[in-house]
Amino acid sequence: MKHKISRETKDTWEKGEEKNKYKKVFLIFIASFIVFMAGLLILHNKNDADNKIVENKDVITDIQDDVQAKAEEDLKKKAEEKAALEVSKIETEIEKILGDNKTFYGIYYYDFNSGLEYSVNGDKEFHAASTIKVPIAMMISDKLYNKEISEDMLIEYTLDNREDGAGVLQGSIVLGDKIKVSDLMKHMIEESDNIATSMLKKNLSSVPEYIMKVTGVNAGNDKNYITPRQSYTILKKLYEESESNVYYKKVLQMMKETSSHDRLDKYIPIEMISHKIGDYDQYVNDIGIVHTKEPYILVVYTKGVMEEGRENIARISKAIYDIKTSN
Repeated sequence: MKHKISRETKDTWEKGEEKNKYKKVFLIFIASFIVFMAGLLILHNKNDADNKIVENKDVITDIQDDVQAKAEEDLKKKAEEKAALEVSKIETEIEKILGDNKTFYGIYYYDFNSGLEYSVNGDKEFHAASTIKVPIAMMISDKLYNKEISEDMLIEYTLDNREDGAGVLQGSIVLGDKIKVSDLMKHMIEESDNIATSMLKKNLSSVPEYIMKVTGVNAGNDKNYITPRQSYTILKKLYEESESNVYYKKVLQMMKETSSHDRLDKYIPIEMISHKIGDYDQYVNDIGIVHTKEPYILVVYTKGVMEEGRENIARISKAIYDIKTSN
């Protein structure tokens, strides 16, 4: 038996289904809204967390930078204190060695690391003797670096190049002989050869003008006088520019291989120093760069003390070397 659904009942069901449909839509909307808001909350919290992490990282970085800066400042301060103490010790040792005879000496000491220096009669003129060959070698090096000349270029020996004094070319070279620039440089620096120096100077302008340009001090005339401060300035340029000018580096190596070892390197390892001696009349000199862990320049000029001067140059060099290598 079939039951007939009344129109009224059917309308009621349809209305109920429609209401259920709206409820579902509403519930879906509510659920979506809740999910959306939850997502926003999570994102917000994540951003806050990320910001806090970034802030914490920044704080940590700032602290690390402060600690590093403080450590560097402390190291610098300790290095300065150490260098100042070394200079004080050097002054004391030189006073002991020279006593009342300081007037006969010109001394310049310079520490590359600290920049501290010490001098005795630093602006007093002394005869440069063969120490002048260092700036001459630098002038030749500049020409080589600028490709104005080459190491293989030959220079002819002429009457104008005859010189007495030191060197292996004395008595072996004859008029018209030609020698390479590189060989003349080695003769001039390693053996202090005067003929080689004369031959090289053919290609140079005024040496005093070059010294004035480098040191800022007028070297006067061609009588070959120089001050300890000027020599220090020349050596400083030679050392500091040796990384950019390969020919300066070669000069420093030649100065390590000099044949004279009775002054700056008498009591210290000869392989540790690039130096050039000079003797003329009453003047006994030696100038050099000592390649210790903390490299330094030592320039010593003397007048009128001869053998005592040679020995005192050696003693001063040993005293400073011991101070510099004691720590």
